[in-house]
Amino acid sequence: MPLNEPSVRASVLAALPEYLRAHDVDIVALLDAEGIDPRAIVDGNFPIPLNMAISLFERVAHRISDPSFGTTYALAFPIGASGLLGHLMMSAPTVRDALAALSKYLEIHTTKLNPKFEEISGIGWFTFSWPLSITAPTTQYTAFSLSTLILRLRLALGQSWQPLITEFQHRSPAPETIPGYIQAFGSRLKFDQTRNAIALDPTALGKAMPKLLEGLFESIRELGDQKLEASQAAPDDDAATLHKLLEKKLAAGEPFGLENIASAMELPVRSLQWRLEQEATSYEKILLVTRVIAAERYLRDSGYNLTKIASLLGFSELSAFTRWCQRQFKTTPSTYRKKLRAQATYESVEFSRPAE
Repeated sequence: MPLNEPSVRASVLAALPEYLRAHDVDIVALLDAEGIDPRAIVDGNFPIPLNMAISLFERVAHRISDPSFGTTYALAFPIGASGLLGHLMMSAPTVRDALAALSKYLEIHTTKLNPKFEEISGIGWFTFSWPLSITAPTTQYTAFSLSTLILRLRLALGQSWQPLITEFQHRSPAPETIPGYIQAFGSRLKFDQTRNAIALDPTALGKAMPKLLEGLFESIRELGDQKLEASQAAPDDDAATLHKLLEKKLAAGEPFGLENIASAMELPVRSLQWRLEQEATSYEKILLVTRVIAAERYLRDSGYNLTKIASLLGFSELSAFTRWCQRQFKTTPSTYRKKLRAQATYESVEFSRPAE
């Protein structure tokens, strides 16, 4: 069943070959282990499944025994390496304009993250969320993504600048990495959130960007509009649209019955059922897939208690969620959580410390 898998441009790997050579690690072997086409290291526009890229970051962290790989790689990631998206940010007039451009054009570089920039009571919030279809542990990749953003903003705001608040969807990382988090993101950290986010005060929002590409913002934005239009030209099929709606409604605690979904898609119930039949699927099948993916994500990556996870998945009681888990996973939620966390590379491998 096609669910329109999220993807990312291979430019995210721009500095990785040289970075790994310094650690005597062959990037081609790591790409092969993840099933990533080796063209990714020579063509920055080559699309990579986002799940594979995120998993690669975890694999690299363990291969080089660096639990803070996400933030250290961000330091090595060159300005402009992300291509058009980076140029849009760096040529923006102000920090506010840079974040607005990032929100609008991120889809050109990484799909389906639901980015948003908004100002609430004078505070600027840039946010994005990992789709529930992301099954790889996101700790390293989230740290890289937010670190890279903050480093670019520091070109305008000063090297000591830190966000008012930084939020992470994943649970709190290992205690020994927290000092590094504080150095990279500031001391006001929130984990187990429904999104990834940074908050900025009004003064920071109004600061001028360094304008490394003086006078090119409008021209680059026109090109961005063209690429954005082209990337959105092919609409999702009904199964993919239904999957995304179920993800959003489950995460928001909104009604997700067939009637609610058909109404959101502006279709009669029977028309939606018929169209899904033409794609060899059904509402029930897609709901099951969405719930399974979300359940595994919450059990492995979040610190939520089981009652909250049950509620997020649309179960009225923990007992109903437990029975569902026993049918789907042949075990209880708590036992399955232990199994998933034991299998996750970022917990099953102990980082070795370099010799002093």
